[in-house]
Amino acid sequence: MDAKIEFVKNWSDDDMSQLTISICDGASRFCHEVYVDPQRLRDAVRGLDVFKDDVYGGTYDLRFGVFGPTYAAGAFHAHFQFDRYADLLITVHAQSRFVEFPINQVASEVTLYLTALPGQLDDFVRALRAVSDGHADSATLDAAGPYF
Repeated sequence: MDAKIEFVKNWSDDDMSQLTISICDGASRFCHEVYVDPQRLRDAVRGLDVFKDDVYGGTYDLRFGVFGPTYAAGAFHAHFQFDRYADLLITVHAQSRFVEFPINQVASEVTLYLTALPGQLDDFVRALRAVSDGHADSATLDAAGPYF
């Protein structure tokens, strides 16, 4: 399995897009769906576009959905941080939608760690912009596992 974060737009209308997000650290893989407001997706592209040039200690938090049982689907939070060598360190926390379980409602959750290079982030920002603009249905951030 290749380490990566992949966003695939399943459908969208004027008010909402449904994304399937797959995260793989090279050993483990987690796949779930989130709902994203189109403006929130555009804002994320703008924020990542600014962040990608801050290779000397910058951080950025990409969030889609809301954690907990009151939201319609899953949640995604990726913390991006450049280390002192300008390598991108990524911590992803993701949660599936809640479902009925015999005792109560439950959701699967994962925390995965990945690394990437600045050029890989540049490619991802371009691809995510194409998804946001309606010119593509997927964007992938190629990465490596926790260590190069």
